[in-house]
Amino acid sequence: MPEYKYFIGIDASLNTLDLCALDTEEKIITEKRFSQTKEEFNKILEYLQTIGNPQDLAIGIESTGSYHINILTFLISKDYHITLLNPLLVKNFKRGSTLRKTTTDKISAKTIATFLLKNPDKIKNYTATDSTKLLGREHEIIAQEIAKLKNRIKQITFNIFNELTSRYNILTKTMLEFLLTVPSARIARELGQEKITEIIKEISRGKGRKVKLTTAEIMGIAYNTISIDDDNREEILKSCIKRLLKLEEELDTIKPKFIEKVNTHHQEPMNILTSVPGIGNLSAANFIAEMPTIDTITSHKKIIAGTGIDPIIQESGKFKGQYRISKRGNRHLRRTIWQMTMGTIWYTHTFRIYYERKRKQGMKHKKAVIATANKLLRVLYILLTRKITFSDIHHSNLPPIPAPILHS
Repeated sequence: MPEYKYFIGIDASLNTLDLCALDTEEKIITEKRFSQTKEEFNKILEYLQTIGNPQDLAIGIESTGSYHINILTFLISKDYHITLLNPLLVKNFKRGSTLRKTTTDKISAKTIATFLLKNPDKIKNYTATDSTKLLGREHEIIAQEIAKLKNRIKQITFNIFNELTSRYNILTKTMLEFLLTVPSARIARELGQEKITEIIKEISRGKGRKVKLTTAEIMGIAYNTISIDDDNREEILKSCIKRLLKLEEELDTIKPKFIEKVNTHHQEPMNILTSVPGIGNLSAANFIAEMPTIDTITSHKKIIAGTGIDPIIQESGKFKGQYRISKRGNRHLRRTIWQMTMGTIWYTHTFRIYYERKRKQGMKHKKAVIATANKLLRVLYILLTRKITFSDIHHSNLPPIPAPILHS
């Protein structure tokens, strides 16, 4: 490990960058504030050059949303080695170093510099990783927005076109298009039988677009309903449907691009992960994109800890706490692993049996899924490090698995 002469902490926020430089005696050389502009970035570079050569400087930047990325990328492009720090590490270090609760940008910059000085083993050169994972995260954000909109649409339709929600799946594309024109029982009554028939015929045009509902059914609902008449809810429903249809188009565009990009650079890991029944292309791509060290994994325990599904227990004196997961890792990766685990419980005999065994041992559903996730990660570690597919170690034909009953 190189011997550094100076330790520099940089705290990034929306408009400013605070820099603190310490020497090996923990003496403050300087504290400076810069703006997030190109001119100020060049001033930071000039200042770093006055302190010493790049190899003499240990520079740490706290990972803070998106505000640190520009200065991080800039300094890496100028051949400076940067340590990107998890905010939790810095927070815990500060908590253990002082009782003061006051936090300012200057204090944060000094804390980062001090952390590097006191923890030389944590100084690791950050390599700018592929930003493909941002596509995966955008897909996740859009999917969450879509789920919220679907719930909103069902709630509003329940109020103004009640019986329609119990008889049909109103979230199909043809039904959503129908509701754009006929958003309520009130509107159906106003349009009348002849116009409703025209609307259904228009929506049904095209291959695979046959609408199951009939004019008679719609009019029957319209005149025998507990729905309320509310033109404001009608406008909100149409607005939600338009946004939903637009977001679904965006999702259909992003998903194949994301999977293709990951598959292009990580084809072997993709093939290995998707060899496990229940792990699809999207989950595999998210797993790989969120793990920049996918090709150099040294331990399955690091994956478990890095995702925050490692168990912890809090005890104090005679009090014995309950086990729970730490949730200290990458939440995007944690969500992906949950989805992968649920898929393997449904479609892979090995993991289904393991899950059921944990349930019989008295574990609740979530705890049994977490236990299964840990087993899945151990298996994936073996597959990825040995570069073999799941079928390579499971030669027997597995019997079909009935849909599991996942108790709460």
